[in-house]
Amino acid sequence: MAVGVLGYGPGHDRLYLSRDEGETWLDRSATLPYKSSLDRYSIPWAIRISRHHPDHMSAGLTEGFFRTIDGGEHWAEQNTGLAMPHFRVPYITTIVTALATSAQQPDLILVGTSNDGIYRSRDAGKTWQFASAPSGNLVSLAAAENAGKIIAASSGGIYSLEGGTWTPTTMLIGQLMSSVMQVAISPHNPQLLLCSVHDASESKYTFKSTDAGKTWQAGIANWGGNWVFDPVDTNLIFMTSGRVSRDQGDSWQPLPIPASPSFPTDLAVHPTDNKILYLLRRDGSIDRSLDQGATWSQIRAGMDSNQTIIRIDPRQPSTLYLGGTRLYRSEDAGQSWTYLPFHDDISGIVCCSHNQEFFIATLREGVWRSADAGNSFTKMDGLPSDRIVALAFAVQQQRKKLFAGTQGAGVYQCDLGPVLAAKDEPRIPFRYVSAQNYPNPFNTGTTIRYSLPRAGLAELAIYNTRGEEVYAFPATHQLEGRHEARWEGKDQAGSQVASGVYVYHLKMGGQVQVRKMVLVH
Repeated sequence: MAVGVLGYGPGHDRLYLSRDEGETWLDRSATLPYKSSLDRYSIPWAIRISRHHPDHMSAGLTEGFFRTIDGGEHWAEQNTGLAMPHFRVPYITTIVTALATSAQQPDLILVGTSNDGIYRSRDAGKTWQFASAPSGNLVSLAAAENAGKIIAASSGGIYSLEGGTWTPTTMLIGQLMSSVMQVAISPHNPQLLLCSVHDASESKYTFKSTDAGKTWQAGIANWGGNWVFDPVDTNLIFMTSGRVSRDQGDSWQPLPIPASPSFPTDLAVHPTDNKILYLLRRDGSIDRSLDQGATWSQIRAGMDSNQTIIRIDPRQPSTLYLGGTRLYRSEDAGQSWTYLPFHDDISGIVCCSHNQEFFIATLREGVWRSADAGNSFTKMDGLPSDRIVALAFAVQQQRKKLFAGTQGAGVYQCDLGPVLAAKDEPRIPFRYVSAQNYPNPFNTGTTIRYSLPRAGLAELAIYNTRGEEVYAFPATHQLEGRHEARWEGKDQAGSQVASGVYVYHLKMGGQVQVRKMVLVH
């Protein structure tokens, strides 16, 4: 039997051990780590005694995990894999606040931490592995749909889901008196992340990572609002508060949005024509730009109290959805709106890019699914909590996945089934889509991605500004779905071409799409 007593002031925190069912007690406090700055010994938040060896004890402390095999006379620190790298601070010892052991497997230990998740050891605490979904209250989900990557931001920090396993990034700030407010991931490059951090002094900062969260660039002042990556231009990022970056977030310039007493809450970019922008304000008013934000005109007057989400249907870009305290749909690019009766606040909207399924998350009533563009809804069961704060969609291993972030109960995924061939999809896009090449501008090579709504002969060629063909990819019969081609900046003979502007043509079924790219040596 062991008892930890936490008192007030130096000398009042103690650890006692009894070997005779509480008749007598041994003071083991002085065998624990001593905190000179506080003039006291560190007393365990949690302690477990082995059922197989009573002298073997595990303790969770502010300094991490400690273990003794001699009844508390000597303690060994065992934090390998438990002390995670934190941004700004190389390592912060994880605070262990809870312990669980197995009666059948004496070497199996689980520990709960203060804002850093749950960790598992299979060797009696010698090494540790991260074993939980994002800890704390979830605040944001972001997805690189085609890369199958999910990023989650919680009160503890930012976590990445790949291959079915959550991995902490170095943006773990739960112990630094800070909180992550939002996270975003580039649809063109899943290594590029942005996050917003709110520190103890009430200041907000934006941070950028180009290696999927391993390292972060120094924070800059955050003007508030959400980030929206341009679906065509790989360098362009918008901020709803009126900022734009043309260099993947390295620098920001003002975006001339109209003055209004109502604060902007979201922004949407047309999936194929990135000159068309929609800016939503809290009162439900919407401004539209046809020249990438240079000028704006109002297409919807303010008539609501708290509208926070605007989404464009990627398969039918003239269809828009508006969510918050109410749910609306427009089928004419925002000129007119239909109220879709729904009885709860909307916290997330996902328009599936593979068919016309449509999902909404609510703050109190879970996740709902519509197969008819919002005319009717069916509740999706199976979540442990109906308090949903974020929703995201991605394709992983050719299967469609919906991710729901709950308030305090973790992140959950729903398998929506395989990505079907065109002949099996009830509704297919009316045209193919060529995304902007990445990177652009580029130096040594670039990748051109495109999506075909049906199988057929596809032709892709590179031209210079004089209209001369520089390089032609083999014309092949290709299946429906997403494809990519790599150009190394060379002509058909294999010689390096000069720096400059080049144009690639994608031709299929009598249609041609053209996009520009810049080669810089």
